[in-house]
Amino acid sequence: IDYHECSISCRQLSAFLTRRQNLLKTTIDSNAFLHLIPNEIEALYPTATVFVQVIRHPCHWARSYLSMLHEVGRHVVNSQNLADKKWTSRYAAFQAKSLDPIKLFTQPEDLTMRIKNIEELCIYWNDSINRVQNSISQDRLYIFPIEKMPDAISFIGNIINHAPSQVPHANKSLAEVSTQDDFRRACDLAIQKSNIVNGALDTYRLKIEQITMKIAL
Repeated sequence: IDYHECSISCRQLSAFLTRRQNLLKTTIDSNAFLHLIPNEIEALYPTATVFVQVIRHPCHWARSYLSMLHEVGRHVVNSQNLADKKWTSRYAAFQAKSLDPIKLFTQPEDLTMRIKNIEELCIYWNDSINRVQNSISQDRLYIFPIEKMPDAISFIGNIINHAPSQVPHANKSLAEVSTQDDFRRACDLAIQKSNIVNGALDTYRLKIEQITMKIAL
């Protein structure tokens, strides 16, 4: 985030990524913000890295993400740690300026704000998908719809010489399961009433069609 906001230089970013990799010695890196720096990662690892992008329906992702932040808001409201409030506010607002985890939790019925959240997240989703696909060399980028997650896991397992059962992957978020029904309904209603969501849906349909055609070939 600091780099994307021009608070640190590309050289500082590269030094951080190198130091991080030397410390963690990872074979798989699924940091949620790597989509912000695809060119920088490819330049840092010009031959040794394969990129895998898993595409989820934008509205499903936005609702799931808001559900997670709703639970984060619950935690922050009950926390005495000011650092929690500062970081979660920055984390959310970076992706959608209208997002505030505390308000998500304390004002779940605010339909106007939910519509704005959904619309900004769909724009963010659209930009993120295109940034990766327009930056990474096509011979190093492999794209899967989320419905094909087992295939993606098998593909990654083959690359790193591990059985698919050994590849770490996220289970369904407990936050999504536990979110209050009224908040879910507010998100669904916001999606229905939004005038911007269709742009992200058009991108999603196009990307899925391209993936299907590539598999067919």
